[in-house]
Amino acid sequence: MKRLMTLWAALCLLVGLSLPVTAHADYPETLGDGKYVLVAARQGMGWYADRTSAAVHQYAPPNYTIAIQVITADFNTDGYHYDHINQNSPYRLRGTRTFTFRYHWHTKQLSYAVDGSNRWSSWNYDSPEDNTVAGGYSEIPFAAEVAFYEAYRMAFFGDTTNSGGFRVIPAEATRLYGK
Repeated sequence: MKRLMTLWAALCLLVGLSLPVTAHADYPETLGDGKYVLVAARQGMGWYADRTSAAVHQYAPPNYTIAIQVITADFNTDGYHYDHINQNSPYRLRGTRTFTFRYHWHTKQLSYAVDGSNRWSSWNYDSPEDNTVAGGYSEIPFAAEVAFYEAYRMAFFGDTTNSGGFRVIPAEATRLYGK
């Protein structure tokens, strides 16, 4: 039974982590001439990290704190939610949230706060719940990776894999962050 649960958790994690690249193929990878990079999408809405907004709050290796803004783009032109959009669809900006991330380089631990709150939440790359909409913000690892890359020009998670052997950030997604 334990082995079945481990297999199920690994499968859920694989599906969750591949979303920005595979299930969201209909969404533009970037907006604003590359200023905004896709970190999550579902039901006609896309969440994009603003590369130019990455701001280092703490540089104390192996600890880092970086904030980045994530915009919400609404591609629903007819009022219905759907996942197959035209990449040339007009979109409306629906808002901006600021995510602040605390990183620990050696352990690859990540925590985050939203919109300046002092409530910090941990994000665990071995937890399938942390990689789903039901678990909170599915954009967390991807926005965190963009922020770290923009601040230091290197990946935080890089080739890090979870207990199931899957990369935290799929290789296909990392190419977006270096543009």
